[in-house]
Amino acid sequence: MVELNIYPGKDRKTKVFYSTYWMRSTSDNGNQFYLSVKSPLKQNDQYDFTLAFFKNASRQEITDTREALEESIKNYIQSITTQTSDRLSLNQSSETTIKELDKIVNQGLKNYRIVNQQTFQGFSDIISKQLGSFNEKAEKLRKEDENQTANLLSEKYENKINAILSQANLEVQQFLNNEMLILVEVKDVQDHPTVKQKNTIAINGGYGGVWFKGNLNNFDYDHSPYIGLSFPLGKRAFSSKFWSNSSISTGIFILDFKDGDGNKVKGPIIQKPLYVAFGYKLFRFLRLNAGAVLLERKTDNSNFVNADKIFARPFVGLSLELNFWADFAK
Repeated sequence: MVELNIYPGKDRKTKVFYSTYWMRSTSDNGNQFYLSVKSPLKQNDQYDFTLAFFKNASRQEITDTREALEESIKNYIQSITTQTSDRLSLNQSSETTIKELDKIVNQGLKNYRIVNQQTFQGFSDIISKQLGSFNEKAEKLRKEDENQTANLLSEKYENKINAILSQANLEVQQFLNNEMLILVEVKDVQDHPTVKQKNTIAINGGYGGVWFKGNLNNFDYDHSPYIGLSFPLGKRAFSSKFWSNSSISTGIFILDFKDGDGNKVKGPIIQKPLYVAFGYKLFRFLRLNAGAVLLERKTDNSNFVNADKIFARPFVGLSLELNFWADFAK
């Protein structure tokens, strides 16, 4: 088996971006393998690749690992239990003990994989209950002789420890009875660049109408062509259909407006109406825009910005969006 992990270059070995594997079929005697990466990589970026190669584990390798796990579990259980003259006790909660036992097994099996891709799911509730009932006071034994009580405590201590170890070893053995693979080699490829693609800019040109005031019976509006730039909210390869078809646009209306009273309505500062809009792609090039226009109402004898006459109004429009790119000589 070959296992592939991909890491973003700047977050090396801290977060897996994508993971997959290839498993040799029983009829495959070739020396090639194929890994399909179904999550697209970002352009103009760098990634780290780790390839881990596994072979069939021998029975001796599995036996050695099982014995090492049993010894580690035994040493850990003994390190957290205490026997005094009148008490048997655990030095930590059974919940913490189970978590630590799971860590011991997972750490010991980090270089193994199972052919059917199962993982160790942790120890059972049987061990949890055994640990929970470990504490025992000497008074509960109801013996009068202190020496006899101490002997009974020692015997009970050994019995409880052996019962926990026996159950833990049984569950480890059951897991290791699966068809196992063992790690034999790891190859790292660091800071591998992806393809550098041209950066494009989206130009948005269309026709829209602005509402000034009124209702359906007395509707005060005007219309004009507009042009601007669009900034996508998502890329199709990495985002849902909604976000990949959505964008924020900003630009100017080319012609001035007139309201129902005949007043010129331009824009502040550059003398052209400025707009900001949310756009959604309806077809390949056609985009519906809805947003707000920043306007300034002017009289024929006024060419200066007047903050009292600056206002915003909603607009809607249809536009064509085209991507352009420029390549400059070095």
